[in-house]
Amino acid sequence: MHRDHSQNGHRSSTWMDEVKGHGVDGVGRAIGARIKGRSLGPCPACGAEVRSTRHRDRRPPVTFGPQGGWRCIRCDVGGDAVDLASYHQFRRRASELEREEYPRLREWATSYGLCSWEEADGPRPAPRKPPAPAKVPKLERAPDSRATTGGPPLYRADLQDEAIARLWDDAAAAPVRTYLMGGKGEGPGGADGRALSEACLRAWRIGALEHPCPRSGEPVWWVVIPLWREHGDAVNYKFRRLPTGPGDTQRPKYLTCRGRDMPLFGGCNLGNDLDAPVVITEGELDVLAMWDLGWTLSVVSGTTGDHWDGRWSQQLRPYSRIVVLADGDEAGARAAERTLKGLGRDRVTVARLPDVKDAGEALLEAMDPALLRRTIEESMNPPMPAGFQRGTEIEERPIVMLPFGHRGLSLSQGDINLLVARPGNLKSTLATQWAVEHSHRCDAGRVLFVSEEDYSKATRPRFRLMDGNLERAIFGSRTLAIDELRYFVEREDVDLIIADPMPKLVDLGDTNSNDAVRAAFEDLQRELLFPHGVTVLGLMHVAKNTQRATVLDQMLGAGAFGQLARQVYALGRAEEDEATFVDVADEKHSYSAQRATVRHRVLPLEGACGLVRLVEEGIVTRTSAEVMGGRPATTDPIIAWLVEALRGSSGATRSELWSRALQERPDFLGNNPKEKRSTFFRRIKDLLKDERLDEATDGSRTVVFLRDSAGR
Repeated sequence: MHRDHSQNGHRSSTWMDEVKGHGVDGVGRAIGARIKGRSLGPCPACGAEVRSTRHRDRRPPVTFGPQGGWRCIRCDVGGDAVDLASYHQFRRRASELEREEYPRLREWATSYGLCSWEEADGPRPAPRKPPAPAKVPKLERAPDSRATTGGPPLYRADLQDEAIARLWDDAAAAPVRTYLMGGKGEGPGGADGRALSEACLRAWRIGALEHPCPRSGEPVWWVVIPLWREHGDAVNYKFRRLPTGPGDTQRPKYLTCRGRDMPLFGGCNLGNDLDAPVVITEGELDVLAMWDLGWTLSVVSGTTGDHWDGRWSQQLRPYSRIVVLADGDEAGARAAERTLKGLGRDRVTVARLPDVKDAGEALLEAMDPALLRRTIEESMNPPMPAGFQRGTEIEERPIVMLPFGHRGLSLSQGDINLLVARPGNLKSTLATQWAVEHSHRCDAGRVLFVSEEDYSKATRPRFRLMDGNLERAIFGSRTLAIDELRYFVEREDVDLIIADPMPKLVDLGDTNSNDAVRAAFEDLQRELLFPHGVTVLGLMHVAKNTQRATVLDQMLGAGAFGQLARQVYALGRAEEDEATFVDVADEKHSYSAQRATVRHRVLPLEGACGLVRLVEEGIVTRTSAEVMGGRPATTDPIIAWLVEALRGSSGATRSELWSRALQERPDFLGNNPKEKRSTFFRRIKDLLKDERLDEATDGSRTVVFLRDSAGR
């Protein structure tokens, strides 16, 4: 993924143009490169110092032309003068740098006089003197692998065959065989082995070599791992020191032949399917472990070392999906991050094996190959962000309504339901009656009351005198944590919770904060309500003297209460013929479009002083706004006139209503009579949709009338 240089700050196009003006040779002198004609070395991308060691070509490997471009013959990486400086500083081309790395690159270029610096950019970097050019390396070959001066073995074409023969035929190499093929605690000195099969070791041509330690000079055994190019030629070797026991910290642990290429280990075994995932492990022995675990194609090793080689990116460019199997430690995380930067984050994902550090430990612990494959496949299809699921993963919840009474009132099971009323409108009484009815259902559990009032003086006596089953009721008066609510649900078989008021149920902190309310109750829904089918009936107060039109707007507290609730009822008193009633209006019903207002007569509760009960009377035509006693639900003057014009009449046609309106309310005409006429008839349609009006055919006439009009 390439970045636009113009977005890295500090007028990047200007200073980069200045660097390019010095040319590739100018940047090469700044980095201390050896320049010969139109070539320089070493290559900042791959580190090669000469063009070929096989043909003894000692010329520098990087060629550049007068147009300002360069390319390495050894690794095929190239770019412009800025890219040359970027590879020298960060081992990546300039377009692959992070935003915070561009200022550091500019400071470096300024210190060598490659670009200018302005006071607005901060303190000017101190000038530096270019380092002396590197000397031409000597291309000497030793007669055998031991002929070194305290360093790693020198490369020889026949070293691979010699190492293989020593591993399998030399009795002195038995500790190496034990380390490679042994299990836990079966390696040298009680160290863990690698549990690799003989077939795997022979397929990858692993060998053994005894060579002096570069630090101590004492002879030690090394595992010899050939590093092949794509076409299968071993161009280098990696030597892994044989451990002497558990937790061996002797250094150096790894060696490679000096002055040789470092190809991508496993690159010669990449598959032809470009859509199949390529797995990158941290070490070469992890690649062998993956081979034994059944992943025999497209596994490479390249996350060790200080940087990701640009040539490896070119080799993996055709493959669309790459998975980094990172070690489960801090070093593994850093290595994975380097690989992501080298390959680009758009097609690379990171996978970590469960309960083991890496692929080698997975083989040692005999991990199920199916689990390994599933882990890699899941990393390429990561889970959705929290709160989202794919359609195929969703387990549908059936909609279950718990009916109360005989007039259509109900609660949504497994959801939050609300009763909203002003103080003194008997919402606690209605909630208790619903709890009483619930306590007598044979298939229901217990009822939990969480109330701020003294339950011994009001809630329990009311529940008992209404003939509630006390054995199936639990009373409390303090806010609960979710774990405490889980106790009541799982241990006490509670499936209906009545919270008076709703904010009393769980600790919310700020009840006016939508975020706090949503976080608390979404956790409650996810952990208790949905899995166990627990129903919550919460009681909510409304603001005094409010002028808001809807019931949900009138509620005290955050608006998230009403948003999370699936069912909301509004309660309000009504006085008629010296009798007191409580109307319960359906304000919100998430699972039905029907709305109803049920009237209840208020009667004294026998055996209790001051307590009452509610008895269903029937359905009335009142909106929730009218029930609450606040501002009418509609304030449009046309609607108000229509309601008054039809009140007490047997109905009228729409044309008759329009003619009457012209006589009684000429202000309906306004400046555009045609527009006012269409608005008038649209208001009649609105009232029909709200079910405040109805229509009927009387002979050849279609009349509209109020639903509660006399004679209808």
